[in-house]
Amino acid sequence: KQWYQRRVRAENRCQKAYPVASAAYMDSLPAHYTQAVHQRQLQHALHILRSRAKGPALSSYAAKLKEDCDQIWNDGRKGCEGVSLTGNPCVLPLHGTNRPHSNRLRMRSACSCGRSISYRSDPFTLESANHEFYQSLSEKCCSSLSQHRLFGRSKLSWVVCNLGPASSYQTTLGIEQPGFLLGSQYLLPWDLPPDENWTPEPKNAWRGKRSVRCYVGYEYECSKGHRFYCSTGGVPVKGSPANMVKDNTGGSNVMSDMVLYTSCPSHTNKPLLGQLMRIVVCSPEQVNLSVCLKVLYRNVLISLTGAENVQIPGGKMTAIRLPYVYCDEADSPLPFDIEAYLCKAALVPFRSNPRRRNDKK
Repeated sequence: KQWYQRRVRAENRCQKAYPVASAAYMDSLPAHYTQAVHQRQLQHALHILRSRAKGPALSSYAAKLKEDCDQIWNDGRKGCEGVSLTGNPCVLPLHGTNRPHSNRLRMRSACSCGRSISYRSDPFTLESANHEFYQSLSEKCCSSLSQHRLFGRSKLSWVVCNLGPASSYQTTLGIEQPGFLLGSQYLLPWDLPPDENWTPEPKNAWRGKRSVRCYVGYEYECSKGHRFYCSTGGVPVKGSPANMVKDNTGGSNVMSDMVLYTSCPSHTNKPLLGQLMRIVVCSPEQVNLSVCLKVLYRNVLISLTGAENVQIPGGKMTAIRLPYVYCDEADSPLPFDIEAYLCKAALVPFRSNPRRRNDKK
């Protein structure tokens, strides 16, 4: 008789605990969700059941709870298991390959040349991340400029845009494009030695001689569309017309590994990640530039320019738009990581050939 009474009490506890545990499984569930979410909610529900019920009936109620939760998930609530290249899950119901993924997240990004900003969907493919978004904006903006799309690997594309003559850059105004944080729109001076040997020299080795001045900016962009130039170490540039940067800080940037990711200065409480997206450079007529882009991503060295470096003629203001997402040799996307660098000497100056210029004329 005592055994029977204990059995009845245990059964009653399980009956009372079961709807509480079942409600715990359903708590805050979206319309469609992944297997990982299903398993997490199921384990939470089982924990609620076991904390409220004991006895010989518990195992059968636990099995019933699992069966019921599995039935709820399998009955049209399975979510897609796809994950975006930025690590966010697809929120659509389970679907085939004929339907694109979506998580309804949107970020703000500038176009290749930087003159316009638009919303972009969270990308699920390298093609959409590095080409499709920029191509859609190019038709409205960048197509009026001379631009060249280049490839490092099959799906790692980057673009060189001619923004106009070098003389169009005004040091008192900086880059007049949308999205720049106040005071961070200024290119940094890059002084080259007066002779033709433009290889790195000891600091101040040619101080007092007349240098050849270029301007360069390493531009970062966060998911809110905020843009800012940085110096070495990912330190944001702060300038004004009354307090211009005059030292050869741009040269230090060129000859240093530049971090691929750094904190956006506009978000102090919960900083967003700013990504190196463009290099903008102005050089006089006599200075051509060879572009050699290599990214060190943990232990993976990624070459964007391949065996032959791209050359930029002197007298131009040029924007080099970098990939939004990088990939390894197997075309597998690499996660966003703060320990990633654009290798030094991405821009190598060499003197223009006057005779060759005359021949073209």
